[in-house]
This record gives sequence, structure tokens and C-alpha cells, in this order.
Amino acid sequence: MSDAILKRLVCQEKIMTNEQGSTFNPIDYTTAIIFPERLVEPDSWVEHIPFASYLINAIEPELFVELGTLSGNSYCAFCQAVKAFNLKTRCFAVDTWEGDAHTGMYGNEVWENLKNHHDSRYCSFSRLIRKKFDDASNDFTAGSINLLHIDGFHTYDAVRHDFETWSPKLSKRAIVLFHDTNVKVKDYGVYLYWDELKKQYPSFEFFHGHGLGVLAVGSDIPKPMLHLFEQSAEIEKVRRYFELLGANVRKQWKIQTDLVKLQMEMQLANERYQESISYYSSSKSWKITQPLRSIADIFRKSKKNPS
Repeated sequence: MSDAILKRLVCQEKIMTNEQGSTFNPIDYTTAIIFPERLVEPDSWVEHIPFASYLINAIEPELFVELGTLSGNSYCAFCQAVKAFNLKTRCFAVDTWEGDAHTGMYGNEVWENLKNHHDSRYCSFSRLIRKKFDDASNDFTAGSINLLHIDGFHTYDAVRHDFETWSPKLSKRAIVLFHDTNVKVKDYGVYLYWDELKKQYPSFEFFHGHGLGVLAVGSDIPKPMLHLFEQSAEIEKVRRYFELLGANVRKQWKIQTDLVKLQMEMQLANERYQESISYYSSSKSWKITQPLRSIADIFRKSKKNPS
């Protein structure tokens, strides 16, 4: 961690902590500072990438499963953290990579793009499982999953079914993440099921980035996570801190997206320019007027260099 980053963190602490006796210290969350290797469309999860990094380091899960991966912003962030912290975590992404009514249907190019990025970096500890969630659940033993991220179809019935189907696979120290807990449009029902679950289990919720619910399902909550489930004034500072980190990642994604767009526009402009040159140089009028252009060139040179 560079001195410059630490100074910015200390400065942020002074801004966020005004009252005496505050226990919040951003330096406790330096593992959340991550420069994502993968930022692609869609961008709905990018603001939670810092928490993904922090969470992986905090609980050091033996087995992590993600249900609903799409282009892989979230999953690759978890894998990047596993690799960066040199953990022994085994990771599994489950998806059909075909799309649904919420994400829209898409072709095989999404799967291929993710697979190329993933396999060159994480294949030693991670697998992409191209199956339906219910079918994939049979591949995991009871009580084996320490971290589960549910981000599939977002209706109330679908989210409830996913949680209930995979609950027997969760360990005693399991943490479950639910994305889109703050989306209340159309038939999205994650927030409705989340309201039920947080009455049954210790929970914490981020409201930015469409909402991310953090649920402590197991009876043995990892110690580094206990403070998140305490209802105190410090929790608001934690929530705000990760919101700020997430906003920085979104800015990075926006700059990267604009840069790619600019490169594509420049390439297109160059191709059109080359096509124009090719067209005019091959045209009959261009060939007929070649002698005149040669005479004009000689005339211009003679004016520049008079004898």
C-alpha cells in the first residue's frame, strides 16, 4: 500500500468521522482498494467490487459459488481477490450464459469473452459451470459453501427458490449475498424476499449499486464480519466508505468505456479515410488528371527554389 493511498484514507477518515470516540478507521478496510482487471457491460455490479475484495480477504472462504454471472464483473472481482491474497479458495460460477427476461437474451460471444479472460488468469482454482442453477446444485455437497452470491433471475419466486434450493449446501459460517435489493421496478422482487430474510438472520445492506444484501446464514459468523451486523452509528460510516470506493470504480469504468469508444471512432474514421483515398486514386478522373498534378508539383517546387 503506497503512502499516498494511506494519506488519502486518513484524510477520508477525518472527513467522515467528526464526533469523538469513533471507532471507524478506513485503514481497516485497505483490502477493499482494488483496481479491477475486468470492467465490461453491463455495469450494474461494478460499485460493489471493493466490497467483494474486502469480503474475500475477511472470511477466506474455502468454497465460493456465484449464481448468475453474465459477463463476469462480479465473479472476476472475487477471483482477482482470491489470487491477490493467495488464498486456497475454490470458486465456481454457475450460469447458462443464454440470458433471461431481465438481462435480455444474448449469444455465445458473452460466454466466449468471459472464458478467455477467466481461463488465462484463474483456471487453477476456478471453474465456469454452464448449467441451470438447480442442476448445478447437485454438484456440491451439503454444508460445503462458505460464500454464496445469488444474482440470477430477479423475481420474488425465483430468488426465493434459489436460496431455498442452495441453503442445504451452506456451511455453518456461510455468508450469502443478494444483488439488487434496492431495485423496486417491474417484477423485480429481490427486495421483498430480502425484507423477509433480514428478519430471520443477521444482515447488512448496501443501498448503492442497485443494493447488495449481506446475510449471515450460518451459526458461526466469521469474526471479521460481526461488526457489520451490529446496528450502530459506525455502520453508516462503513456503508458510506464503500459507496465512495464503489463510485471511484464506476469512474474508472466510465473512463475505460469512453476510451474504448474513442478508439473505435478513430478506427472507423481512419477506415473511411483509407476508403476515400482508394476510391479517388482508382477513379478515371484521378488518372486522367495525373499529368496536371505533376506539372503543378513542379511549378510549386520552382516557386520555392527560384534559380
